[in-house]
Amino acid sequence: MRRVTILVSCFLLSLTAPIQSQSLDQTLKDFRAQVLNQRLILQNFSADASPDFQWTASGLSSTPPKVRTLGVFKFNSAKLHNDSLELAGRRSTIYKSKNEKLTLLGDAPVTIKIALNGANPAQVLPQLKQQLFFPALQAAIAAIPLQDQQMLYPTDEPQHPNLPCPVTGAHYERPKVIYQEEPDFTEEALRSQVGGSVAVSVTVDENGHPSDLWLKKPAGLGLDEKAIKAVSDYKFQPATCDGTAVKTPITIEVNYAIAAR
Repeated sequence: MRRVTILVSCFLLSLTAPIQSQSLDQTLKDFRAQVLNQRLILQNFSADASPDFQWTASGLSSTPPKVRTLGVFKFNSAKLHNDSLELAGRRSTIYKSKNEKLTLLGDAPVTIKIALNGANPAQVLPQLKQQLFFPALQAAIAAIPLQDQQMLYPTDEPQHPNLPCPVTGAHYERPKVIYQEEPDFTEEALRSQVGGSVAVSVTVDENGHPSDLWLKKPAGLGLDEKAIKAVSDYKFQPATCDGTAVKTPITIEVNYAIAAR
């Protein structure tokens, strides 16, 4: 009797396995239809070339990115690899010019990796787009923290619209760079003989250290990463309000110029 039960169980498993495989194939096909060749904005604003995510019992999670950007992603592939999902494509950055016009700048390769940690892909994929991306641009802009809102203003904005002086009429002094190193060109930029400028928004704390980095205006060709690394090592004389050091956001523009030959 026990042998018969085992045989029946194996027979039922052999029937359900193809059904489960077909169900997963259809779910993956539906997910690809939702995300491939669409313009999508990542909810954690990561500017990394390879952002990593984890699927947990409570949903999608990730380590806060070191550098963020208001990026628009366009993926051309979505693949399941054993216990992970990989999305590959390109990222541009939304830039707001002085005339309030929004444009897309840059074209950087990006690969998003999501560790499923044993979760059933057929159950994860239907939830993934909603947890990974914003539903619209307006929702993304509304989610930018108040202290980082300066990244929405053009690089030539004379000053941040909300200065950190709480008292009307207080004397405000902007932060000043007291140490910097010029970033190197990348080999790709030198070969292409292409320069440009990279704008990075930072918050300068009361001790003159930069934090909360945002890639605001990219140049591509690997120059963005070089500029971000350089700016993260800047030292500042902090901003002051009536002589007291205060935290304040600013934008640093790093210029790359190709010498004429």
